[in-house]
Amino acid sequence: IDRSSTAGYWKWPHAIVTANGKIVAVAQREDKIIASFTRSTAGVWGSEVEVYDRGSAYTNRASPCLVELPNGRILCFFWRESGTAASVWAYYSDDDGASWTVQSRAALSVSISTSTYSLKRLRAAYLDGQIILIAHLLSTTSEELHQWASVDLGSTFSEVGSLVTAVIDYGYPDVIAHNGVFVVAYLVATGANVFPYIKRLGSAFEAISGPDAILATTAANAMQWGKITTNVYSEGDLALWADEDGSLYVAGLDHDAAGGAYKEMMISRSIDGGSTWAAVGSSSAANGSG
Repeated sequence: IDRSSTAGYWKWPHAIVTANGKIVAVAQREDKIIASFTRSTAGVWGSEVEVYDRGSAYTNRASPCLVELPNGRILCFFWRESGTAASVWAYYSDDDGASWTVQSRAALSVSISTSTYSLKRLRAAYLDGQIILIAHLLSTTSEELHQWASVDLGSTFSEVGSLVTAVIDYGYPDVIAHNGVFVVAYLVATGANVFPYIKRLGSAFEAISGPDAILATTAANAMQWGKITTNVYSEGDLALWADEDGSLYVAGLDHDAAGGAYKEMMISRSIDGGSTWAAVGSSSAANGSG
């Protein structure tokens, strides 16, 4: 799509496939600009489109993410910090990312203190008139997940709940709507071990702390899905998606240096809506069977 020899020129990408078969991607450029690209159904990527220019560099990160509504409108949510406070801003596009218009400049009911939290990944999804927003935040003592819900298509969000547990660190969430529920995937670190889990929520207002967590890999898989030191993720990533046949997939990179990891990709699959998971394989023969 685009490349640069400047370190950190592009950060925090997210992409969706639209209902009309296009791919819209968004990322943070030069620490201050939110930009999008659209891939046509013919497989051709268009030029960069500016969503928002902060004018000066972020102290934290914007971490933009995309959601498509049933009418084809695409929403772009991202962090916007001001002094020691931050909220989520929302922009929308009605032309597959060719242009963007501001929708909300303070979508959260209560702003986030950047003196208390470092801002990390944002992910959102739409289902039955509701939008769920999941944020990865780093406090002084732990990595946490926080949840908000919206009933006005993302203009405002009410705080719902969080995952905050002593000696357990959560991170790198992803969320989709699937078979009438929200499926939330995230990493869990207990000590040096990092594995993916999912939860299924019947509503954006069902607290993420409620349902049982389901391990989204096999217990025998030795892969480390992230790297954590002193309660802080130094490495990690996670992606969740649904295939046309209804299967769910999670993908991540192996960070088990002691096991000879080469940052290979590992994929797990569920054919029962997320109740059980099996490793599909990996991008090398070091771990897994792919």
